[in-house]
Amino acid sequence: MDIQRARERIDRIDDAIIGLLSERMSLMPGLADYKRKNSIPIENKRREKEVLKRLRKKAGKLSKGFAERIFSMVMEEAKRVQRSHLRKRKA
Repeated sequence: MDIQRARERIDRIDDAIIGLLSERMSLMPGLADYKRKNSIPIENKRREKEVLKRLRKKAGKLSKGFAERIFSMVMEEAKRVQRSHLRKRKA
């Protein structure tokens, strides 16, 4: 594989990753509303641990620590989006 083809493939993968992350975040406002209506806190450490454990098992060629760091950041952003959504609804 030449470098140009590799870069094109990497770009397509990056586009897919960012698209999936965007899709994931688009679920957060509805999730925040559900949690508010049902008196469920935004943060759920037990659920976060379960997610990280599941994803560490699926890490494949990624180091488990790298997979955990990525998804810890994803979950922090998800909580930020939920909180922001609820603040906007109160305003």
